[in-house]
Amino acid sequence: MKKLLSILALCALCVCANADAYHDALVRYLQVDNTMDREQYEKKIKPIFTRLYPGSEDKTYAIMEEYMTSQMMNDMVDIFEPAFRKHVSEADLNDLIAIYSDPRYKEINRRSSNISENLATSEEYINFAKRFQTAAITISNGQEVPEDNYQPADVPGDYAQAFMQYYKDSKLDETMMALFRSIGNMLAESMRKEGKPDADKKIEAIMNYAADNLPLIMMSVYHKAAITKDDLQYMTAVSTKPSSIRSIEALQEILVNPVQFAADMLKKLTNWMDAHHPDYAGQLHKTVDELEKMQQQ
Repeated sequence: MKKLLSILALCALCVCANADAYHDALVRYLQVDNTMDREQYEKKIKPIFTRLYPGSEDKTYAIMEEYMTSQMMNDMVDIFEPAFRKHVSEADLNDLIAIYSDPRYKEINRRSSNISENLATSEEYINFAKRFQTAAITISNGQEVPEDNYQPADVPGDYAQAFMQYYKDSKLDETMMALFRSIGNMLAESMRKEGKPDADKKIEAIMNYAADNLPLIMMSVYHKAAITKDDLQYMTAVSTKPSSIRSIEALQEILVNPVQFAADMLKKLTNWMDAHHPDYAGQLHKTVDELEKMQQQ
């Protein structure tokens, strides 16, 4: 009996050790993959704090700094870990850490780290967003989608081919359209409640419009960010490795519902604020409630 208990205890210790090893590997992966990039999160979180607490920026920025230093990484790992454990092994994580630590990957990652920000603020994307909004209104009114697809200027044909290969093989197309579809589903539900006919058909037409235009916008931004054709081919090779594919599947599961992801992160932040700065937590609770209502609509 003592021998059996010893074996069971040893097994339990091994399970705990493996769990800790996986957790630590995931933290390292998120760090080298730039997911935990501090500068990028400051750019995203500061405007939220400024909007929620106008006139008290110094205090709120100090609170934000405290949260980012002491707790944010733990919260991010908590949200990422279930999906990663489902799709990605510890060996996969270690393989990805080695890839992302490679000097060439780090250099490309450095140049591409601001692409999402540049995309959102680029003239091309702003014009696309306006056209997308116009298309959505046009389609919801029962009219045809306007034939005004974006055409990227000054992008050589061989670069365009390399980008589209990367866009497809890296599953960036699936990831981006999953985000759009989650928004489209909410729009369709809203249209159905308003009694508008053929809501699903109309939303599908809007999604097709986005699918046609979004990669062309992204191609232009990548080209302007000096991501070369060779870089794209290298990134395609990296993204088609089995470990990369499995990590993409995990990220898709996490980010397929951006409203849910934002709500989960804000809940984590709100819990931390309740414990450390309760006087500032009230406005965050209201924001979380608004996000939850948005999901229920």
